[in-house]
Amino acid sequence: MAALGLGACALFPSLGDLPADGGGRDDVVGAPDARSDGGQPADSGLGSDAEGGMDAMMGMDAPPLDTGTDSGIPIQFVQINYVFCGNKTSCAAPFTNPVSAGNAILVVVSAWKNQSVTLTDTKMSTYKIVVGPADDPSYRNVIGAAFGVAGGANTVTATAASNTDHFMWVAEYRGLFAFDVGTFAIGNGVNASSGNLTTTQSNELLFGYAGYWVGGSVAPSFTARSVTGFGVVQDRLVPEAGTYVMTGVQNSSSNWAFPLGAFKGQ
Repeated sequence: MAALGLGACALFPSLGDLPADGGGRDDVVGAPDARSDGGQPADSGLGSDAEGGMDAMMGMDAPPLDTGTDSGIPIQFVQINYVFCGNKTSCAAPFTNPVSAGNAILVVVSAWKNQSVTLTDTKMSTYKIVVGPADDPSYRNVIGAAFGVAGGANTVTATAASNTDHFMWVAEYRGLFAFDVGTFAIGNGVNASSGNLTTTQSNELLFGYAGYWVGGSVAPSFTARSVTGFGVVQDRLVPEAGTYVMTGVQNSSSNWAFPLGAFKGQ
C-alpha cells in the first residue's frame, strides 16, 4: 500500500491532551466554538464532533465548484468528512459515500508536533504531502493529496509513530489531476494569512486550511467546506493564472497556521 509521509500534523486540541513537553493552547473563555476540555472540539452546529465521530458535509449548503468550461472535466467539490481521534496511534476517516473512479482526494491532517505520520487508504492510493509542514508552537499541519483514485467505498487512515491527537479532513474532488504550487505561514495575533502563491495555469482549485486556535472567519472569496471551533477547510476556484492569498480573522489573538495549495484542473 502506498503511503504518505506526513510530519506530525496537529491543529488544536485542549491543554489536557497535550504532551507535557509540547506546550499548550490557551482556551479563550467565551470564544465561539472553542475547543472543549478533553481535546475534542466543541460542537460547531455542523455535526457530531465526538472522538471517533464523523462530521460529513456535502458542500456546506454551498453550490459545488464548477468551471463551466466546455473542454475537459470541470472542477467540482464532491464530499468531505472530518474525524477527531484522541491520543491514538492511527485515525481512520471514512467517506460517507463511495468515491468515484478517477477523482482526487485531498487531506488535511494535524497531530502533535514532532510526530511522523503516514497516509494510506483502502484503495491503495498513492499519497504525497504537498504543503507543509506548517508548525505552530504545538502542532504540525499539512495537506496531502492522491490523484486518479480507484472508485468505491474508501477510508483514509493516518498512522503516527506514537499516540497523538489526530484532526483529519478527507475531501473528494472531480476534475483535478495534479498539484501545482503551495505556501504556508504561521503566526500569532488576530489577522492571519497564508502568504502569496502564484498559479502556473488557468483553471485551478485553491484548497486551504485556516488553522485557528480559537476559531475564526472564512477567507474572502473562499467557500467553507468544513467549519469547527478551531479551523476552517475551504476552497476557491481560480479560472485565471495569477497570484492569490488566503486570509482570515481569528476570534481573538492567538496562534494560527495557514497552509494553502493550488491544484490543476483538466
